[in-house]
Amino acid sequence: MDSDLKVVITRSTWGRYFFRFTVILVVAGVAIYYFNGETRQLGMPIPAILMWIMMRHRTPRDGFRSPTLFGTPGMVPLVIWLSTILLIAGLLMYADFVVMGQRFSDPLQLYHVPFVVGVFVTLLVGVAVIERKWGRSRKQVR
Repeated sequence: MDSDLKVVITRSTWGRYFFRFTVILVVAGVAIYYFNGETRQLGMPIPAILMWIMMRHRTPRDGFRSPTLFGTPGMVPLVIWLSTILLIAGLLMYADFVVMGQRFSDPLQLYHVPFVVGVFVTLLVGVAVIERKWGRSRKQVR
């Protein structure tokens, strides 16, 4: 593997990633509380903070070398596929709200089952195809 396709991950790297993520979760939790009055959403940053502590603890002081997104075979198609599925799921949720009046906090109805199963099966099939195509080359790189 080309050395340009690797990056050094240090404890401060995790700090930069998780600090931004935690701030986003705090803002989202406060916004949800403000608009919906749901106090449980104020705890959204807690899992991120726990993961931040765990990753910081597990990372050596000098850091470690890790392949970049482009340095891992099949990773770019996987990210594109997962983003596409997320977009499709979001569009289905929006359509469900517009057509059926189903709010996000309402319980699921029986007609949701084919949509949820369909999106999940499509996700798994796509991941399996990507793994079949690039999995062998990823194992050879290691």
